[in-house]
Amino acid sequence: MRRREKKREEERRREKKREEKRRKEKGKNGLEINFSMNMRSYLVWSSTPHWVFILLHLFTITNKYSSQVTMFCETCIDFFRTLGEASTESEFKSEDTFPITGLFEHHTTDDAFKRALDTGCILCKKLRENLSYEALDLDGDKLAAFRLVCSWYQTGPKSGFDVVCSVDGFTKTSHISLMPVNPPEDRLLLPDYHETTNTGTDACFALANHWLKTCLSSHQGCKHLRPSSLKAWTPSRLIRIRGVDDLVLCLRQMGSIPIGVEYATLSHCWGKIPATQRLVLTSKNVSSWTRGMPDLKIMKTFDHAIIICRKLGLEYIWIDSLCILEDSRDDWYQEASLMSTVYKYSKFTITATAAIDDTVGCFFDRDLNICLPTRVEFLKNQICFLGASKQSMTKSNIFLDDSRSTLLRGRYDIQEWSTWTQRISNAPVSKRSWVLQERLLSPRVLHFSDRQLFWECAKLQASESLPFGMPEDANAHFKTLSPCRYQGQYFTDLDFEGETLLQKHRHLEYASLTWKSAIITYTKGKLTKSSDKLAAISAIARELQPLMRCRYLAGLWESALVFRLARYSYTDSYPSMMYRAPSWSWASIDGSIMFHPWSTLESFDPLIEILKVVTDLVGGDEFGQVKGGHLKLLGQAIDFEIILDMAEHREIIHINGQPTILCLTKDDKNMGIGVSTKKFCCLPLYLNLSFPQGFSSLILERVDIDNEVYRRVGTLSTSYFLPEKIVTAFREDPILSIIGDIEKSKDGSLAFKRGSADLREVVIV
Repeated sequence: MRRREKKREEERRREKKREEKRRKEKGKNGLEINFSMNMRSYLVWSSTPHWVFILLHLFTITNKYSSQVTMFCETCIDFFRTLGEASTESEFKSEDTFPITGLFEHHTTDDAFKRALDTGCILCKKLRENLSYEALDLDGDKLAAFRLVCSWYQTGPKSGFDVVCSVDGFTKTSHISLMPVNPPEDRLLLPDYHETTNTGTDACFALANHWLKTCLSSHQGCKHLRPSSLKAWTPSRLIRIRGVDDLVLCLRQMGSIPIGVEYATLSHCWGKIPATQRLVLTSKNVSSWTRGMPDLKIMKTFDHAIIICRKLGLEYIWIDSLCILEDSRDDWYQEASLMSTVYKYSKFTITATAAIDDTVGCFFDRDLNICLPTRVEFLKNQICFLGASKQSMTKSNIFLDDSRSTLLRGRYDIQEWSTWTQRISNAPVSKRSWVLQERLLSPRVLHFSDRQLFWECAKLQASESLPFGMPEDANAHFKTLSPCRYQGQYFTDLDFEGETLLQKHRHLEYASLTWKSAIITYTKGKLTKSSDKLAAISAIARELQPLMRCRYLAGLWESALVFRLARYSYTDSYPSMMYRAPSWSWASIDGSIMFHPWSTLESFDPLIEILKVVTDLVGGDEFGQVKGGHLKLLGQAIDFEIILDMAEHREIIHINGQPTILCLTKDDKNMGIGVSTKKFCCLPLYLNLSFPQGFSSLILERVDIDNEVYRRVGTLSTSYFLPEKIVTAFREDPILSIIGDIEKSKDGSLAFKRGSADLREVVIV
């Protein structure tokens, strides 16, 4: 009790000191403050040689400036004052600076946070914007628990604010950074650019043009020459922009597309627009469109893409739904096989990043205080808040204790740290599976999000906030445009004759890992047409084939087939309702796919022999759709049962009455529901004895009683053995002991000895 009373007394004393400080500050600044604090939240300081991070969660409080500019609430002002008056990094750890064990007190109720938003606190608005991506309903009923806790951290050379917001038990971290302004790379000094309240203005096009010209003139890694065999290649159809509202469809077969033409491509979401209302090319309107196309204004995405081309000086554009015959499967198969060439030889791709369908468009109104950085200047005795644009560079100041030597000096931009993830990676268009290959193969991508413009090429990832480049660790590290090219050239354009054996091996390893990463990313997306599962990634496969040097089999490469058969899913996954691929292919499943983490093919010891692989193609394209296929293997097929424990509603795997340590993953999450006992077959695939040791096998269900014909329904595996337990596991586990034995030598190395189980030929369909 005494400790609690003492702690309460200390908190009252600190609160009294803060109130006195606020009253003094009010007198200095001439601010009218409406302060409210019913809850607790905390902030923590971090700094690096180049960055100052504020990783925030939730804030609450309100303030009204007597001047015209309302910029920050009182709580945020207190925080900035603390930053401004700190003379050393160690002060941010002290209880005097952050009274509660190094934590900075902030808003502690949702009401206070809402009032801060209503009065226009820029920092709180930026935080609310981040939180809108999560399941937090700040506009609904009063929240039961609203808490913000921030703590100081240091990892290697970096330190920062690590802030965790808790709302009714749900936690979320928002990242807001103070980034020093480097005059040579000051976004506000770019020619012809200034912040505007819409993303479709001439100022925004000036920035896009700056990125494009810089890339074309100085990015050696983005320059690629067409091979001589493709010098005269053009898309089958292109839309020509002759003037405002004057568009025609040009056909290669009619000779109306110039050789070596420069064109843009469009990446977009069709959305849920009814088929009868979509604007698409068909065999019925193709002739009339060559004389003049219909008005595109009803489809804002198309209309805005045309405007962007005109502003950036391009006369031609390729849009899939307007350049591929929607009512001809033959034309679709033909054009799908050319998709990689269409995108990689375009000048750039326009992406309607935030548009959920084609009626939304590329241009959006925006609040500059939320969407773009706010500039702040730390001086010796004051902090100047300069606003979010050139037009709002009027100062609002808070005064500091000028007797102290301050740590922060100069101008900084307050901005979101995870902008790329929120606006690009999590955008509506990025949830569309087709987009992965469109981004991977395009030499340049211009993203129009609902908040700002973004640029992406092999050399640069940038935004309006950071037009000279995103920091490597600002969630923009996924270099989407490099895996399918080498030194500026696409793999399909290179001659690999004369390679050494080592070079071939390295290229195979690189291509295999690239494909694995592509599948993991691709399967997180959605398809309007389920039948497009293989077609929507075929362009990437086509580009990687020169390095793989083997057959492509319904989404898997023959040279790595054993190791990629063991894919699995942690999320809900189900076999496709319509046939798309054999059950052994990832393409047969709806849901995100994962692979075990081992990095190199040398890590694996295969436990099966592949005897035969057959795929039946829908058309003549080996990278396209399939209508059938089977895989014949020789291995140790082990029969086992999955027993449903009716009392605890959990599944127990039994081999001859004994449980196994292996983990079960299902291709169909509903497999076995309502069935007390079901028999399956376990087919060991491979063993990994290098660190981290692991094992994987397929679960098969018999589909032909008279023959050894099965379909895949899941996996039994472990991705990690404790080094001291692996020998014991292979001796005692009912499945592993049948497969073989692990022997450990005196030097600690491991060797596998195959067991006595009979080998059986099995066919998987």
